[in-house]
Amino acid sequence: MGTSTRVYKIAYHPAVPDLVFIGTSIGLYVSDDNLANWTQILTNSRITDIDFHPTDPAIIYVYDDNLNQDNIMVSTNQGVSFSQGGFLNGNNGATAYVATSPDCPNCVYVGSNNGIWKSTNSGNSFSFLSAPSQSCWGFAVSDLDDTYLVYGGVDLEASADGGTSFNQVTWWANGNPDHTYVHADLRTAESVNGVFYVGTDGYLAKSTNNGLSWTRINDGTSIRENYAVGTSQSNWMLHMCGSQDNGTSIMNENGWMEWNGGDGMEAVIQPLNDDWMIGSWQYGTRNRTKDGGQTRQGVGNPESGSGEADWIAPLLLDPNQQMRVYHFSDNIFRSEEFGDGWEMVSSPNIGIIQGAAIAYNNSDILAISRGSALLLSQDAGQSWSTISFSLPGFFITDIGFAPNDDSTIAVTFDRYQNDNQKIFISHDLGNTWENITYNLGNMPLRTVAIDHTPDANIYVGGEIGVYYKSMNDTAWTAYSPGLPNVAVRDLEIQFGANAIKAATWGRGLWDFHLAGRKDFPAILKTNLADNPTEIAPRQDIDQFVTSVISYDGNLTSVYLQWSVNSHDLDHTILMTNTSDSTWVSQTPIRRST
Repeated sequence: MGTSTRVYKIAYHPAVPDLVFIGTSIGLYVSDDNLANWTQILTNSRITDIDFHPTDPAIIYVYDDNLNQDNIMVSTNQGVSFSQGGFLNGNNGATAYVATSPDCPNCVYVGSNNGIWKSTNSGNSFSFLSAPSQSCWGFAVSDLDDTYLVYGGVDLEASADGGTSFNQVTWWANGNPDHTYVHADLRTAESVNGVFYVGTDGYLAKSTNNGLSWTRINDGTSIRENYAVGTSQSNWMLHMCGSQDNGTSIMNENGWMEWNGGDGMEAVIQPLNDDWMIGSWQYGTRNRTKDGGQTRQGVGNPESGSGEADWIAPLLLDPNQQMRVYHFSDNIFRSEEFGDGWEMVSSPNIGIIQGAAIAYNNSDILAISRGSALLLSQDAGQSWSTISFSLPGFFITDIGFAPNDDSTIAVTFDRYQNDNQKIFISHDLGNTWENITYNLGNMPLRTVAIDHTPDANIYVGGEIGVYYKSMNDTAWTAYSPGLPNVAVRDLEIQFGANAIKAATWGRGLWDFHLAGRKDFPAILKTNLADNPTEIAPRQDIDQFVTSVISYDGNLTSVYLQWSVNSHDLDHTILMTNTSDSTWVSQTPIRRST
């Protein structure tokens, strides 16, 4: 159906095997062979809800949120054709939801932001019942006793008198995980054998007493809709993830910590101080912790009202300057103090920036994108030039630099069309581009990452799973062992541990070893004697380096390399195994050396 089409509802006929109705943003589809094939039966419509007469298999109800917003559509011939049902007086075009109950077979209930209506003649006419105080993002009628209804948006309300009156039964804002707490934002509600089930932006819950109390029923399942994951390059176990309506979460050696509410977005972690992290709310508001998530302080939206940012506003950590972070909106801001002292860098004049990346070895090289536009800077963001002239004019979902070659850039596209134009790569900073989609076909791609191995493997996260190939290969290989068939929104590589992290849309956070690196030593954790802060490490203070290294074989030589103001790495210090998997530098790094 393409990227512009949305599926709102899939409903199996309760009495006719293999008969399925699909409500979409471009009409109603029907399949009589369990989705092997389907036919469009309503066009120029947006079908957002579908329900069935409990005893008459010929009668079907749908709601058209396009041309028939103040009526429901009724079929009396099992979906062959539909006609306009009774008028919803006072609905005024609000999106509505349909519910039926075997307790009253000819009754049809309709709920919207403007109230509840009831029909007692299979949808031919409706009478207004009441207007609950909540918004309506879904509701249900008990299948055992239609005097009980559940309705809600942010919180839930319940009726015990057939919809004449409603009382609030859950309070999301109180934050207490008791029987009156259900996560915000109702998405679906159903009644099965007298039990109400609701799906929200947080989880699935049920009520066995007609909405008076609620319990969660999916604790322990990995179902977060993650937008992005921030990784620590010095601690394999440390992550900060942003997710839809479930905020920003931190995972460390001790498990998960819920750190920030709302919608969680991009995150970065200070490379040598596990306690320092920056997370995001929607539209570019940043929050920071300096104590590993125990507290939270705002570092704000750097623009202070002077500009706008994307829903998932890009946030970058400079790989060569451990305290330098970038904030992207319609302007570019930089902080040299890990979120303090924001200064404006430039205004690239492409509108609100949606993607950004920085070269691994040369901090002067940055790339940004908006829609199909791709711009490059080679002077730390002061000036910008367009490098997308020879790229397809499609929406760019991600930008990735190669760690081994700052001139190599890959971009991905979010398209369902089978045109084999999903990922392109340049080896000359965007002067020329090569299509490397090969066998990925019509799968939309969301994210790209390139590893540091000699072959420079390229990884992409798509609509279904992760795929990789080496830089010179001409075919992609699925790389999703153990990973569910799920959309992957973000990929990050933890270089020391030879690990790749995947943030998925609906199945949580996953990780795996890099291709061909399973048996390599994994540097799980590295820290200095004095972790970086506003005042440390100080010049002329000895800095010993400690690393925890996992390896099944025998390590005969472990050493660190370092340099000053360059990437030459012209100093080498041997490391000694002090206990178990811990190695410590034999001599310290001294800045004055």
